Amino acid sequence: MKYRNLLIIIFLNVSTGMAQLNPQDSLKMALLETETDSTRYLLLAKLGYFYAETKTDSALYFLNLAQSIALTNNKKLSAAYALDGIGYCLMKLNAYGQSIEAFNEGFKYAEDPKNENSAWAIWPDLPLSQMRNSTLTGLHTDIGHLLGATGNMEQQRFHYEEGLKLARINNYFESLSLLYSSIGKMHLAQDLLDSALYMQRAAVKLSLETGYKKYLCSFYNDIARIYLQKGNYDSAKTFLHTSLEVASQEYNDAGRLEAYKILTGLYLDRKNKDSSLYYANTFLDEINSMENHQDLGVAYENLFKAYALNNRQDSAYKYQGLALTTKDSLYNDKIKVLSEFQNLSLSEKLRVQQLEKDKVISQGKIRTYALLGGTSLIVLLAGIFYRNSRQQRKAHDEVKKAYGELRDMQGQLVQREKMASLGELTAGIAHEIQNPLNFVKNFAEVNIEMADEMLEALNNGRTDEAKTLAADIKINQHKIREHGKRADSIVRNMLQHSRSSSGQKEPTDINALVDEYVRLAYHGMKAKDKTFKAECKTQLSTIVGKVNVIPQDIGRVILNIVNNALYYVDLKAKKNIPGYKPEVFVSMVRTGNKIEIKIKDNGDGIPEENRDKIFQPFFTTKPTGEGTGLGLSLSYDIITKSHGGEIKVESADGKGSTFIILIPA
Repeated sequence: MKYRNLLIIIFLNVSTGMAQLNPQDSLKMALLETETDSTRYLLLAKLGYFYAETKTDSALYFLNLAQSIALTNNKKLSAAYALDGIGYCLMKLNAYGQSIEAFNEGFKYAEDPKNENSAWAIWPDLPLSQMRNSTLTGLHTDIGHLLGATGNMEQQRFHYEEGLKLARINNYFESLSLLYSSIGKMHLAQDLLDSALYMQRAAVKLSLETGYKKYLCSFYNDIARIYLQKGNYDSAKTFLHTSLEVASQEYNDAGRLEAYKILTGLYLDRKNKDSSLYYANTFLDEINSMENHQDLGVAYENLFKAYALNNRQDSAYKYQGLALTTKDSLYNDKIKVLSEFQNLSLSEKLRVQQLEKDKVISQGKIRTYALLGGTSLIVLLAGIFYRNSRQQRKAHDEVKKAYGELRDMQGQLVQREKMASLGELTAGIAHEIQNPLNFVKNFAEVNIEMADEMLEALNNGRTDEAKTLAADIKINQHKIREHGKRADSIVRNMLQHSRSSSGQKEPTDINALVDEYVRLAYHGMKAKDKTFKAECKTQLSTIVGKVNVIPQDIGRVILNIVNNALYYVDLKAKKNIPGYKPEVFVSMVRTGNKIEIKIKDNGDGIPEENRDKIFQPFFTTKPTGEGTGLGLSLSYDIITKSHGGEIKVESADGKGSTFIILIPA
């Protein structure tokens, strides 16, 4: 009963201001009557997704309730579907950090095949067996929106392409149309207008063919934006008015609001006094009716411009003031959040300072008591110390000499370890850059031959043949430029990662960094030993993003451990064991607030008596001249001391070893 009364209050608030009944009213009424968790979840999820664009706070509330019900019933895949919507709503509210966390949690549930059947059916025509792929398609699409909003266009494109693969394989036409439109928006942001128009038209075509028209008005709005960018105002107006008709039919309030917003800007650009004022007022009315104040500042600014265009200065000043006040309010909210953060930070610093002060006072008291109690003991021992002082001085000189020799030797070994790493990097770079250079060389040679043939054809009047050869030469030139850019990219990336470490952490694409150094280790080993035939496989995370690390140091750790793994599987392969295939497998996942990197090999493993020694300086099982015993020791210090992480090893005799690296995310 308590739950039902709470929902009644929520629905009364959400429904306020709606001029007419729409399909969502029936969902709300059904939710008040249902008695089963599965039906409650279904209705809450549908309401949450419906209100995501217009009443985002309410949508977030519905989706959080849906997620809670799903997890209570151990329906993790259903929870992933709700988390996708939660991440989208948080993105709309500019809570990007919480948004990425929701998406990551959704991926955790949806990517696990064990959760294949832990779901309630969302759509009647979608089999439960396809629910996981459908949810993953949505997650890839929406995290792509988030990455685009935060300026990560490469990762945005990756997730859109992953979503496209799943949508095409499974014939998810609704998702396909949304992805086409999203890619079109990317092209518009890059000023690729023809490509953007092509993708938006593909979205419209698919929407009309399948009858799924919920977002059709949004596609028309985006086409109108493209025509505005091209300067074709008449076509833009046609699509915007069509958008308004479709939005009313499909109850898409967000699409209708967006159409009014674009129309207002269009008429302001055209200096049309009456239409600009009409649509500016209509835009503000729509915002107020939907209680969606995210665009309120834009609405006030449009009214200011429209009244100024009509020479109605009093009204113009009024809305100019409201626009400034609204923007100031947003700014002040931001300052308030920052101020609260600073206050928390200051309180924590003061608390730590007080603890340090108390600690110093306590230590002073202990020292005083110890001094008084030890005076008599010092007098007693003075004679003994004097007698032994000469022997100690002699021993000290010997220890000092031995320490100096050890320090010199350690410096030489550290330098040797660095040079070994440099040699491995160089070998890997040489192998990486050889492929694009071979392409450049081959295409250049072909172009020389084709140029001779073209000159001969021109001299003999065979112009058609000459034109064909010229076209082929042009294609080859493009390929030469493409592979030249690839070589340039490799050199720049290697220079960046091989520069001296500043010791400062910086946001780093850990996925790309690990992949790069794994490849360098593998190619370096192949370059050193032509008989080397081990396989090196990777399974890296696509959603980890950037992590605060010292990139050169983490690269050195990956290089050291992967090199060791490749060395020992190759050593085992040379024993010619029947059926043995040397393999190294590198994987990465995010577990909670940590990044976990595993480097696994199927070599002979580490003997039990050596497992506690492998991270000690100068310990090595390699033959003299092949190892310094410092690689794993330096790696241990980098992970534990410089990054506050963990590094551990699991090994079984005859089966191989697994190094596990944990870095705070």
